[in-house]
Amino acid sequence: MSLERRLGHFASILPRLSAHAFIEDGEQAAFAAIRGVDVGQLRQVDWSDCVVERCSFVSATVADSTFERTLFTDCDCSGLTFANCLLRDCVFVEVKSVAHLALDNCVLDGVTSVRSRLDRLELLASRIADFECALNAGRELRVSDCTSPKRRAGRVVLQDSRFARLTGLDTLGAAGVSVHMDAVLWRALGDQLLAERGFAELDNESRLSERALDACLGALVGAAGPAA
Repeated sequence: MSLERRLGHFASILPRLSAHAFIEDGEQAAFAAIRGVDVGQLRQVDWSDCVVERCSFVSATVADSTFERTLFTDCDCSGLTFANCLLRDCVFVEVKSVAHLALDNCVLDGVTSVRSRLDRLELLASRIADFECALNAGRELRVSDCTSPKRRAGRVVLQDSRFARLTGLDTLGAAGVSVHMDAVLWRALGDQLLAERGFAELDNESRLSERALDACLGALVGAAGPAA
């Protein structure tokens, strides 16, 4: 599912969401709007078709949980670790982290981070089916010990994202995960062996334009209506 389709999905379900004022271990939530909650340690939750807005995940660990078609927007994710989680068709929009945001031993199947400022984004020992990083900025993007899912090639997309340091990307090709990057980053790396290592330049059809993103986000805000 493309980012446009994911954001369109969230816009379509906003009128069906019910306010969810608290969260706890072991809960199941569907079609929930979770807003303004401080999250500490959280285990074994199962969220689907949810919007998580203006929540604080500072120094939090979310473990052994499943998130499907969940949007995280305008959240503070400083020091947040997802551990042993499944994230499928999830989007992080305009989140911030002044420490690490780590995905550790997770399954990442259609995960996008967009227009976010992340000091250190870490993909650790995870199975990557599809992960996209677009229009982000930060100090470091670190990948370590990640692989593709069984019987399926994985894909990482880096578009218009500026990290001062990239670590571990060159290990992904051998692990069955291709890396697609925009032309500016491709030239900046300047390595003739990029293609041999599983890197590819992002083609125009696969790029997300800022105009398209603005339209998607505008539809999302419009569907939400005025803040209460």
